[in-house]
Amino acid sequence: MDTLNRPEGPNGWVTIQDGTIEVGDPLEGGEPAIITADDSVLVYVDDTLIAEPAPVFSGTDIRIQLPFRVLPEYECHFTVSPDHLQVHLLIDLRQAGSFFKLPEVAPTHQLCIQTLTEEAPLGDFAEDIRTHILAELQSQGIVEGLLPEGIQAAIQSPNTTQLIARGRPAQPAQNRLQFHFAVPAPDGQQAQGFALPFPVLKKCKAGEVLVQREQLPGQPGLTVYGQPLTPAAAAPVLLKAADGTVRITPDDKQALARIEGVPSFTGHEVKVASLDQRFEDLPGGPGALYDIPGALQVSGGIQEQTRLWVAQHMELAGDISHAQVEVGEHAIVHGSILRSRLIAGGDKAACMRLLAPVTQLYGQLEQVLQSLHQIQHSVPKERQPDQKTLIIRIVKTQFSGLMQEVNALWELNQSLKQLHPRRTMVLKVVMSNLLNMAERQLNEHIFVDWLDKLRAFLLDLQAHAPLGSHIYFSYAQGADLTSSGHIFVLGEGCYHSQLQAQGDIVFCGQPGYCRESSLKLGGQLIVPELGSPNGTRLKVQLTLEGEVRVQQLHPGVELAFGERYTHHVLEPLQQQRIFVAEGQICFEPLRTAA
Repeated sequence: MDTLNRPEGPNGWVTIQDGTIEVGDPLEGGEPAIITADDSVLVYVDDTLIAEPAPVFSGTDIRIQLPFRVLPEYECHFTVSPDHLQVHLLIDLRQAGSFFKLPEVAPTHQLCIQTLTEEAPLGDFAEDIRTHILAELQSQGIVEGLLPEGIQAAIQSPNTTQLIARGRPAQPAQNRLQFHFAVPAPDGQQAQGFALPFPVLKKCKAGEVLVQREQLPGQPGLTVYGQPLTPAAAAPVLLKAADGTVRITPDDKQALARIEGVPSFTGHEVKVASLDQRFEDLPGGPGALYDIPGALQVSGGIQEQTRLWVAQHMELAGDISHAQVEVGEHAIVHGSILRSRLIAGGDKAACMRLLAPVTQLYGQLEQVLQSLHQIQHSVPKERQPDQKTLIIRIVKTQFSGLMQEVNALWELNQSLKQLHPRRTMVLKVVMSNLLNMAERQLNEHIFVDWLDKLRAFLLDLQAHAPLGSHIYFSYAQGADLTSSGHIFVLGEGCYHSQLQAQGDIVFCGQPGYCRESSLKLGGQLIVPELGSPNGTRLKVQLTLEGEVRVQQLHPGVELAFGERYTHHVLEPLQQQRIFVAEGQICFEPLRTAA
């Protein structure tokens, strides 16, 4: 020790630095340093426990015995999931543990040695607690799938629940269908760079395999108790010929084409349709109407003022400009869609277009009925007009736009050629009665009957099974696109357009922007750039289960999840995954593939 720091005078000195005692000898004529100890510590001088003050020198053997550490008080709460595949642990910390150490003491002639108590976090006792947890798990018979990192996290973060064991679920056997002539679709997570060369639609020959049934065995599982789990049997998958163009083998494992044509897969049904090939633009102009009973493949595009119905797939090498097109299945446009309306998915897509206006009409008619009840309860009976007059008056005064909406819905329904008239018969009857209320017999009972019929039709729209027909295109401007499946943007992007998909909307091309548009979808939106740098508005409507994966997000974008959760983007964001969790809209950094 530096002699400048020793006490003045000839006497010896003693100090405690970093838990170690150091002794300095006295000078000539001085006295040795003296040490004592309080009740919290045992001090041995030359192997003798001291009870009285003892002189010490630099050569004296001094040994100190500190009290043993105090373990924390805690309780472990284990929760096993009902399927015995997960175990969670919460460590309820009642009182923290503590350690003992020697305090720092400056050089002094006389020193009383005592201990300093220091509270320690639970993690400082990790080995002891881990041993206790493993013993407790062993006593409960939990022996499989232990997660050391989960146990460590529970110790480091008491009063939080951590997953500490995970069993292995059984993998059910699979019974699936492989479609040999299916139109390829990009992987949503790695969509960038996906492209479709023209032509995509290929004819099959008679006798070729269209669908192959695959049967994969299941894998057994194991619970956290080590109990085996038997894999479930494969779910039945129907394989059915839609008509005589396809033959199902006797073992029900293959669907074979009977004729040449383009295969069509609608759910589990398979058929082969004729392919109508055109090697130049489809002529347009006033009165240009086309009704294609099978599939259509055009080496050019579709000219202006064309109305086109295609029962099966459609593929265009060129553009669609100022036209209306309805396709029963996939619509593949290698060019652009400009100022046009395109619907893919037959009945389902038509139902999707009807769903919003019919839902709105039903809600307004419910409000008319509520207004009728309020007037009947608040106005004396003798002063009330008859129910027909009262209903007509409510509609005219409180719901002035209702008749315009009914007219627009009537015209929309008339334009949906793909939707069979029998499916909309109830809707047409209700709309006809509403448009001609003055000439119809009408009272509250009849009005409620109209409302019940409309509700039944609405439930039928919502329950109609999708066919999973997709739309593929390179660029869209001023377009209105509806798909019963997914929408894939393979080129530059879209501008000032309305896109509606029952599934995902995926931008695969470059730069892949979506600006000044309206998107409504039932799955996830994957897009490189959403919104405009100048902040113009763009709305995205998703379900509560939907999510957005965007690389560049501009101010002016409105994100709506379901009916309750809305977020207006006010600042530019980069690389974001956006979704709803625990009752709020969440933003997290987008993980990109290495």
